[in-house]
Amino acid sequence: MSARGSAAQYLPTIILETVVEYVVAMLKAEQGPLQETAKCAILHCCQSWRAVGVSVFCTDVEVSINIDRDIACFFSKWPSELAAPSLEGIDRVVKKVQITIDSWGVVFSHLQATKPAWLQLLKRRFTQAREFRLLIGDPYASIYFSDGCLARISGEIDHLFGLFHQLVPNPKSVSVSWSTLNPGHQGQEVIKCLGQKLSAFAKGASLVKIHDTGTLINMPISGFVDISPLTGFSYTAFSNQDSVFELIRRNSPYLQTLSLSSFREANAKQLLYDENNVPVKYLRLQSLHLDPGYTQELIELKTAKEFVPFPALQRLDIWQTYPFGDDVVFRGNSDSLRHVRLPIYREFVAMCEECGIFTPEKFSHLRSLSVSVTRSFSFRSEEDKTNLIRSLGKIVESAVSGPLLSFAFRILFLDMDSLETVLRHPALSRISSLDLSGTIVRFPDVVRILQIFPFVRWLAVFLESKMAKFKGVSKAKLADYVIESYSGICQYLQTVCLAVSTKKDGASAANHVALLALIGPRLKVVEVKNARENMVKAPFNDLLKTRPFNEHAERLSLVRFTTS
Repeated sequence: MSARGSAAQYLPTIILETVVEYVVAMLKAEQGPLQETAKCAILHCCQSWRAVGVSVFCTDVEVSINIDRDIACFFSKWPSELAAPSLEGIDRVVKKVQITIDSWGVVFSHLQATKPAWLQLLKRRFTQAREFRLLIGDPYASIYFSDGCLARISGEIDHLFGLFHQLVPNPKSVSVSWSTLNPGHQGQEVIKCLGQKLSAFAKGASLVKIHDTGTLINMPISGFVDISPLTGFSYTAFSNQDSVFELIRRNSPYLQTLSLSSFREANAKQLLYDENNVPVKYLRLQSLHLDPGYTQELIELKTAKEFVPFPALQRLDIWQTYPFGDDVVFRGNSDSLRHVRLPIYREFVAMCEECGIFTPEKFSHLRSLSVSVTRSFSFRSEEDKTNLIRSLGKIVESAVSGPLLSFAFRILFLDMDSLETVLRHPALSRISSLDLSGTIVRFPDVVRILQIFPFVRWLAVFLESKMAKFKGVSKAKLADYVIESYSGICQYLQTVCLAVSTKKDGASAANHVALLALIGPRLKVVEVKNARENMVKAPFNDLLKTRPFNEHAERLSLVRFTTS
């Protein structure tokens, strides 16, 4: 090594960190090859520089371990310019750990017989890891329960969770997802044991997420009730347990985020009132996500008009069905809402109008609004469409009183002319984020949208596959016409999100992107949904070789394609 290289290698860590942080600050303004080259130089200089570079650049490394595979470890969010990492020296940058168990039978046979790579891996300590996720497939594959095996399996589960605790000693976020079948009495005992170990492992966590895809029996989670204080809780299950809602009520003074999906009607009341019918107080709750998963009529609350306080609620996501019969959630939060997602269907709209939810006072601080028509709504007549547009108009009128910046309409079967009636509200022109992915539009419609929203920076659309004619202009002359007539109408557009499903759609989408890039000088990112980004990127690159796109190829080649 040269003298210069040797001096750089032995610089004190604090100086190295200062140098790297200075480079990082400069790189924030750069995009493309220069940024990657500079990062690569730091990370490949020497062991000392690499260690500092890893600690600065790799701040969110996730280790994924599949404990019934020979190749056990996978590192996500690891820089592409670095070779696959070894475990040595990265313990302190690992922030998330995911364990996948596809087959308990394979796991138990390994625990008894051999010492596979993953078993050695589980004996490490990721002391900085704060998020732990456990994904359990079919827990009963290759297990044949007998009267004598239950104690052995319980002991092996105990051993396995001991290793988990050693691997991630201080988890603050614990997520568990499993699929359950009906294995009979012995299997239910195993599930009970597993539930006890999970709740014990999560004791020090402040955020717990439980996702149960089973249909016949559930993981007993009574032990989770003792976990407190929880600041976040997420639960999805097709058959619910009262202990879940006991846990929620016990932690209601501390909860900041709460997400519930696929819960029963009876549980909706348990969410708001205790066993003595006293309203539950959610004094710190900032985010509430509700997806009941059913389409029954609204639940009538026996204690209608009781005040259930949500004074700090800022984000409210209602999917498919609003589970209450009055405005109890809206009534309890005054004007604190910042982000709202609402379903649109007859019963909900009627309740909102009866309770006076759509008022400027209620949404005076709203920053983003998402509206979607649920499957229970159908356009049976022109009157249905008229009523829908009228309801959307009321929602918009109430929402634009605040600093609204993000707008999403996910509404199928509504034509652009009808939608434009709502979008033309003058106060909406300042929107910077717009999602119209629920409505199929053509390129001329996109131009109309950009004229209505001149400040939009992020746009999501569902484009019609066929490239539509624009005011009678032929396809060969379309690019020249667009440049001449619409250049500069979207000065702020930076990101476009497109839904693509077939190769033909990809070619059409590439044409749309190229045209948008011609009139949007700041367009830098294209997010491709439902397909690989190359399905659009490849035909887009081919277009850059043709006129008039080749005249702007230097700028257009900077557009990046990603998968969303």
